[in-house]
Amino acid sequence: STDEDRVRVLSAMLSTPRVDEYAKVLDFLTSGEVKRQDIQLFIVGAGNPYVRDLNIKWLISNYKLFIEAYGDPGVLSRVFTYAIPMIGIGHEREVEDFLRSLNIPGVGMGVEAGLELLRVYSRVANSLGQ
Repeated sequence: STDEDRVRVLSAMLSTPRVDEYAKVLDFLTSGEVKRQDIQLFIVGAGNPYVRDLNIKWLISNYKLFIEAYGDPGVLSRVFTYAIPMIGIGHEREVEDFLRSLNIPGVGMGVEAGLELLRVYSRVANSLGQ
């Protein structure tokens, strides 16, 4: 279907190692040219190690878009659970300070799960010398 094709294309675009191209994809996700709900595809890009710095800055600036797109904080909580462990590596203090400063009912479990996994992933990355 057209929706499935759109999701496949956007997911592939979020896999680019080029920061400039990736930034354009994030802009596209928020441009209104695709469905607002497609913003959740940010999780796909969270696994892209080449754009970690851009992802954390983008999420800190745009986290409210997830609530606006879905009307409740449930998706944002899942984004924190799945994205923070990947994009927070190397930015642990900044990420924790940001997440702890949020006062959004319904995201606590995602914040805690994301931070717990970030601690684990960071230890692994440090032990591998990354």
